[in-house]
Formats: sequence, structure tokens, C-alpha cells
Amino acid sequence: MTDNENKNEEIIKSIFQEAEKLPMDSDPFMKTRILAELRIAKERKRSLFWKISAFASPAIAVALLLLILFLKSPSFNASVDKNILVKIEVKEMKSQIAFAQIELPEGVHFYSKLYPEISKNRKLVLAVDDSFVKGYIPIIVKSEEAGSKKLTINFLDANQKSIEKRYIKIKFTNAT
Repeated sequence: MTDNENKNEEIIKSIFQEAEKLPMDSDPFMKTRILAELRIAKERKRSLFWKISAFASPAIAVALLLLILFLKSPSFNASVDKNILVKIEVKEMKSQIAFAQIELPEGVHFYSKLYPEISKNRKLVLAVDDSFVKGYIPIIVKSEEAGSKKLTINFLDANQKSIEKRYIKIKFTNAT
């Protein structure tokens, strides 16, 4: 090595020794920047929670509403191939309704001694008037197969507009 190179090496070593003696202070605004980044990250987590809540809340409300409606509809037990009398309550809304549209599921039929041809129909529309003094509409149904069946009753006004829709679940079982 030449004298010039040795001299440069000595200068560089002395600079590094001086640099090691200096205290290591960070930028005075570094603490503020780090705290701001931590605060932003925390707010992102919080806003993500509220975004998820905003989308999940209506879904949970709809699920609860369907569960309530499902539990609200009455359920009955009956035997297969036996006539069952179904009383559809209309007492509280008798003045509002003009027709009751009754729809039967597959495998369930209407029954009538006077009108045997009615058993071929899946849907029946009955006029509701003051003759239903007792406050209910009586129908007789019969199932050919076992299982849970749901009757749909749609109450209509004089203009054939739906007022209320009800469901009656009947669990048909084989008689032993």
C-alpha cells in the first residue's frame, strides 16, 4: 500500500470511530409518525368490524324473522288416509276479508261427500261472508302419503288483493 492509501485508511477509521462515539438519536418526528401509523391500523380494524356488522345485521334480522314466522305457524298431527277437519280462524279479520284462497301441497286433497269432484283441485277459493258466524272456515283434507305438509291460506279482500297469508303445517303419519 502506498502512503496515500494508508493515510486515507487512517482518515476513514478515525471517521468511523468518531461516528461510534456519537449518540444514536432518531428523527424528532419519528415517534409521532409511528404513533400515527399505529392509530390508523387500529382504526382500520375498528372500521372493518363496523363494515361486517353493517352487512351481517340485516341478514341476521331476516333469519330471525323467518324463524319467528316458522315457529308462529301452527302445526298438527294426523293419520294418512283419514279425513281431518281444519278450522281456519277468521274471527279477528272477518270484516276485512271477502275470499279465502286455500292451496294444498302435493299428496293432500280436499274432501266432500256432497262434491266428490272437489278432491281433484289443489286450490280452492271460498267466499267469506256473514255465514261464518263461528269465526272460522272449516275444510276437510286427506293425505295419501306420510310426511310434513304445509297448507297455504291467502286471505283476499273484495278486489282480490292479498290481506294476509297463513300457513298450517300438518304432519301425516301412518296409523299403526
